[in-house]
Amino acid sequence: MSRFLTLIVARQAALGSLPSTCSAYYGQSAACSADQQSDFSDYASSVLPAIGYQPAWLKSQNYEVRLASNGTNFIDWTIGGYYEHRKDHIDSNTTSVSPVDGSVPDPLRNLSYRYVETKVRQLAGFGEVTLHPTDKLSLTGGLRYYDYTKTTGGEATLASPLTGSVLADYSREKASANGLIQKFNISYNFTPDFMAYASAAKGFRPGGANNIPILPDNLIAYDADSLWNYEAGVKTSWLGGDVIFNAAVFQIDWSNMQLSARTADGLYSFLTNAGAARIRGGEVDLTVRPLSGLSLSVSGGYTDGKLTEDQANEDILVTASSGKKGDRLSNSPKWSGAASAAYKWALSDRFDGLLRADFAYTGKMKSNVSRTDPYLTYYGDYATLNLRAGVENETWGMAVYVNNVTDTVGNVSQTNGFGYSNLTFSIQPRTFGVNFHFAM
Repeated sequence: MSRFLTLIVARQAALGSLPSTCSAYYGQSAACSADQQSDFSDYASSVLPAIGYQPAWLKSQNYEVRLASNGTNFIDWTIGGYYEHRKDHIDSNTTSVSPVDGSVPDPLRNLSYRYVETKVRQLAGFGEVTLHPTDKLSLTGGLRYYDYTKTTGGEATLASPLTGSVLADYSREKASANGLIQKFNISYNFTPDFMAYASAAKGFRPGGANNIPILPDNLIAYDADSLWNYEAGVKTSWLGGDVIFNAAVFQIDWSNMQLSARTADGLYSFLTNAGAARIRGGEVDLTVRPLSGLSLSVSGGYTDGKLTEDQANEDILVTASSGKKGDRLSNSPKWSGAASAAYKWALSDRFDGLLRADFAYTGKMKSNVSRTDPYLTYYGDYATLNLRAGVENETWGMAVYVNNVTDTVGNVSQTNGFGYSNLTFSIQPRTFGVNFHFAM
């Protein structure tokens, strides 16, 4: 079975022998008899192994209109509006699969089924003003007003004691909010090829509502989380543009964090708010063009994110998996880097040839925030190489490529849940292909 496929196989022995699942199967509160337990184990053996199968679709309409000055005045301005209407739907099936190769039957042999649908409507208006006190200095301030409504609905129409799912009629929850976010920027052009800047901007992620069976009322809604991003850096160009060097440092203050928690039985995950974090880091990039058609680039980044508050509130159970102040954020490498080389030359008066190599490094990451989490592991620390060769002109192009030339097994995330631990998702293995592009 290809490691590029994500397959979650339920634990047959464990589920088949749990007294609680046996009792649920027979719809009784008392413990199962020996005969009932044996019959239930036989039933579990007949339907396992199984996978979680979750097809989904999304439809989104986004509209934006803006009006701006011509950019040559002492005061430049931009005003505009934004509208978003998005729908998404996800089916959550647990279905039996072949014990030989893990293949999914057609039609599905579902053990449980539920679906969740979400609708988001967002309106926003924004404005930005830039002052130019001198021909080198620019001062910018901006405001954005937002108003959104998020509705989440769903139902469970097929229940199974093997997964702990229960029947639930259709229900719908709604959450809405509005507010202002700000942006500030100052830049100074020491020369036409050397610019320094500093900025501060606020951002947010909309809140919403959980549609989870048996979830207490106080956990149904969750709030928006927000952050302030502070950044300062330089953008420079040398030798007539043949050398470009940029550098920046940043700090992100993240408050009222949205995080995923689980119900007490471990069967359902839901979103709630708890904790705060501070992320500090820096980035540099250098591009050199030593010859006509040849471009060499290298970049690197450092990110250090830590909790500044415990991930706890009065509504969620604090466990060994709960993050504490000072814990480093998960699923984010401290170090990353990339390098590339590209060469383009004339094959004829109509076509150009192109050769390109890209190298990328992803540093070590941790799977969970808490240092005491029993499932805590470390992953990442891998490098990939991609190669490409092709021909192109202003109208069309063709290229052959090999991605992940060394077939590196690079793990990009890990998660834990009911029935599995340290489920790992990896990058795409070595891939060969041909790419065509055409411009009208």
